[in-house]
Amino acid sequence: MEDSLEALKIRLDKSRLMSLAELEEFLEALPPSRMPSDAEALVQRLLEQSRITNYQLRQLLAGHTRGLVLGDYVILNEIGVGGMGTVFKARHRRMDRTVALKVLKPEVARSPDAVERFGREVVAAARLRHPNIVHAYDASEDDGIPFLVMEYVDGSDLADRVLRFGPLPCDIAVDYVLQATRGLDYAHARQIIHRDIKPANLLVNSDGVVKILDMGLARVGNGAPDGEEHEGLVERGLSGMTLHGRMIGTIDFVAPEQLVDPGRVDRGSDLYSVGATLFYLLTGRVVFDRRTTLEKLVAKAQEEAPSLVSCRRDVPKPLDGIVNRLLERDPDQRFSSAADLVAALTSVVDPDAPPYIPKPPPEPITKDYSQELQGLATARKFDSAVDHILDTEPDARKRRSPRRAAVRNVGMLRPVAVADLPVGGRPEYPLLQRSGRRLLPGGEVITLQLLQSLRSREIVNAWMHENDRSTLVDTQPLETLGEVRINTKLNIHTSASKKLDIDTGRKQGLEIVNAGVPVKATLLDQDGADIDQGFARDVVARYTDAVTMLTELMASLLATRRDTKLGDHHVSAIAGQFLTQLRTDIDGVLGCLPRARANDTIERHAVRLAVLAMALGIELGYDERNVLQIGLAGLLCDIGMHCVPRNLREAKRRLGNEEFALVARHTIHTADCLTKLAGLPSATHLAAYQVHERPNGVGYPRGVSLEGIHPFARILAVADVYLALVAPRPYRRAYVPHKAIGYMLRMTSHQLFDPLVIRAMLHVLGVPPLGCDVILDDARAATIVRSGRASFTRPLVTVFQNANGQVLDESELIDLASDEGRSIAMVINDSRP
Repeated sequence: MEDSLEALKIRLDKSRLMSLAELEEFLEALPPSRMPSDAEALVQRLLEQSRITNYQLRQLLAGHTRGLVLGDYVILNEIGVGGMGTVFKARHRRMDRTVALKVLKPEVARSPDAVERFGREVVAAARLRHPNIVHAYDASEDDGIPFLVMEYVDGSDLADRVLRFGPLPCDIAVDYVLQATRGLDYAHARQIIHRDIKPANLLVNSDGVVKILDMGLARVGNGAPDGEEHEGLVERGLSGMTLHGRMIGTIDFVAPEQLVDPGRVDRGSDLYSVGATLFYLLTGRVVFDRRTTLEKLVAKAQEEAPSLVSCRRDVPKPLDGIVNRLLERDPDQRFSSAADLVAALTSVVDPDAPPYIPKPPPEPITKDYSQELQGLATARKFDSAVDHILDTEPDARKRRSPRRAAVRNVGMLRPVAVADLPVGGRPEYPLLQRSGRRLLPGGEVITLQLLQSLRSREIVNAWMHENDRSTLVDTQPLETLGEVRINTKLNIHTSASKKLDIDTGRKQGLEIVNAGVPVKATLLDQDGADIDQGFARDVVARYTDAVTMLTELMASLLATRRDTKLGDHHVSAIAGQFLTQLRTDIDGVLGCLPRARANDTIERHAVRLAVLAMALGIELGYDERNVLQIGLAGLLCDIGMHCVPRNLREAKRRLGNEEFALVARHTIHTADCLTKLAGLPSATHLAAYQVHERPNGVGYPRGVSLEGIHPFARILAVADVYLALVAPRPYRRAYVPHKAIGYMLRMTSHQLFDPLVIRAMLHVLGVPPLGCDVILDDARAATIVRSGRASFTRPLVTVFQNANGQVLDESELIDLASDEGRSIAMVINDSRP
């Protein structure tokens, strides 16, 4: 840290976060051993005792002292950024109340129109006191910075919920929208039109209460009594706030008439937005899901909204009718008021409520907006309209041209969770915040520092061009679970496979004698200790030697005649040496094995498979004899792949069904090859033959179900699929480890794996798994070095980078199982080789 201790103290005092007297009092309370000698040490002490936040620290280090304290409010973190201003999480100093502060940007505050609009928001917010609307507490100005103090909602918006969890259950979605509609009805009764109802403006707190956010686009009427026609709701004398026809709102959720004539907005326009929001909550998609803004404009003008039941079959018919009516192009065809919509939705939620009897629909549409929208979509008008949709400042077009080029095709943007961004990935297009603010220019690499910065700013979602998302984020179909697509039962039989099939049908052929001392009871206790570097080097050396020995053995087996027997002492030695290392340090062995490569050999995979399978066997309580047999089966089960044609074995594309069936024959080839090994235990032979069988009967070579699969084969199946998922292929990226585990957990619900083995894998690898890089809740970066034995979700980590992105000279070891004050905030998706 370049700043001196004294310079940091001066900045703290100038920012009003801590006066010099308060700072001295803080330092005097520290024990002598904790007294900071430099600026970095002072920062650590302040962070440890929560006297400053990461956001405050970044601002101070950047030399920004203005705006961290506004009046009686201390800025804690940035929540979001919009065109007009920034919303912060803040705390009232005397009342110790957490609030949200909306602060005008300095450049915006110089615009009379923007200040007038901000003043309108203050007026609108002051008039609204409803449990389903975010409350406004205060409005003030400090040091020339205007700000609005609002209720802080501890929760998430509905757009984020759909992004994270997918379409919502019908009852929950209706409940959320019903709450929002009650708040909207309250606002309409006070002559206030929101004009930007959308999922991102509906917050849900921890109690499940929905709050309408952002009255910044609201229109305040002239005080006409409730019940008058919509003309009384359109403000008079302030129509210029539309800035010469600028459309205010979000195109996917605004009503068609709002696109054409912003001054024509009324209650019905808000109700259309409610319908579009409910459609999105139930389907996970917008009403008119088109690639470009132009296509969306034309669709809104010319096409009927799709039926809700056509997108989701479990939607009740009454609800489908309500949404269809809300999405009518003609405002007169919609519900006449939010109160009517409340009654209709209540009848869906509560069948015992008085039935809702809709009013007869008015005359058919008399106004056709298609020509006007098509005119709007031409050349300059359309170009201007898109700019107005994306930018709120008059000259933003010039300043934001890099962003604007990517956002122009807004239909091609797709949401992405920040946690899914791969470190080392290079998106071609800019990465954008949901507000449109650029987070990363196109062509630049996603770095760990970027993820740390987004985490500290509490940014959890972003927008990414669909091409970048497809290339960098989206997971492609997997050949590792290819047996699910077809039932690949093989009709090929050899003498070896026939004998193994007989063993499968015999109960004693699947039994295990586990009479010895469980290997788990003999493990050395390494909890809380870092990985010994000398041991790590030994693991890598043993792995290299094992690959060489196995390559030679496989070549000998393939070249040996059927009537010739070879000893299995070489392969037994490999398993025995790894068992010795596993006894010393399981985490050290699994964490230090070399990662899979795109061009990995059969033997490299086999060694990793054997080691992981042995670790699972140890966790399941097997004795030494059985653990060694599991290791032998893992080392030998893929030898038959050498008999598969090279063009299929090394294909750079996903195989077709017939090609896959040819590859599946490697299990038969393996069964034949292993008859040449003298003294090979029958359990090892059978397990190697059954690695690709699945408990639900869809595997190969014979499609047997759980009861017919040897327990060793069930272990090998889990280890084999996990290693295949985290290995790259020429036609797909590797799964990051924690997503591979998540995928396998989902597949376990379809009976593709033995749940007992999956549970053992969670304990052995941890969640997130060994070797993953993570970001802690204090924005520091760390690597998982040991799975948590007491709780597999709280591992041992080594911190290698501070919250500012600086690599530490000496790593810090943290046991999350014992340090309850710290936790993992994000797992890093590392796409670097």
